[in-house]
Amino acid sequence: MKGKTAIVTGASSGIGRATAVKFAERGATVVVADVDAEGGTEVAEACSALSPSSLFRDHDVAQEESWIELIEAVTDAFGGVDILVNNAGVALGGPLVDTTIEDWRWVMGINLDGVFLGTKHGIRAMRNRGGGAIVNVSSATGIVGRTLAGAVSASKGGVRILTKTAALECAARYPNIRVNSVHPGGVESNIWEGQAWWPNKSRSGREEEARAGIIKDTPLGRMAAPEEIAEAILFLASDAASFVTGAELVVDGGFTAA
Repeated sequence: MKGKTAIVTGASSGIGRATAVKFAERGATVVVADVDAEGGTEVAEACSALSPSSLFRDHDVAQEESWIELIEAVTDAFGGVDILVNNAGVALGGPLVDTTIEDWRWVMGINLDGVFLGTKHGIRAMRNRGGGAIVNVSSATGIVGRTLAGAVSASKGGVRILTKTAALECAARYPNIRVNSVHPGGVESNIWEGQAWWPNKSRSGREEEARAGIIKDTPLGRMAAPEEIAEAILFLASDAASFVTGAELVVDGGFTAA
């Protein structure tokens, strides 16, 4: 990773944080991109202790102008982008019949539109760089359906197919740009805390119920540590995966195999 510049979105916590730190440990310049300035700054400082050029950028993945500004800033500062990890995402649970169109669009705006915009502008930056690697964080629920997770499953399923499409387009036009997806199962992260898992706030507190259900349905009988998902991302972003594109790496403790 030495000499490479990596952007990680949603890097203030969870999988994003673990990924940013692992990249920095291996010598990459890490751009921590997030709307959480406090958390993102803290992660950037941790990365800077390992790779001094690392920094935080305030970034809203759902806004194209934010992507344009981010890519321009990183290119000006470091000469280009070598790695992009589209990790930012949100969770929302509840029956489809109770899901409002506003809830649906909120999830799609961040989970799917954000990945589309990142992939689009990431490819544009990398083709000028002569190559690169994009890793999109999807989900096990982007492969199999799950009750009470319709919006998230649909958004993550979209990420899965978007990734394959982008990989094929790059293989034909920019073969030095690889695009892959990672599909975590349940992960121990703050996504279980304070998220509007149920659209009706009077039914809040069901996060633990959802979490327990995922553990029950995972053959390994536990949630993953964020670092376990970060290792998979690191592999796909590295030269060790130089012949891997359009792949979906499932890291779910057997969830989709059951």
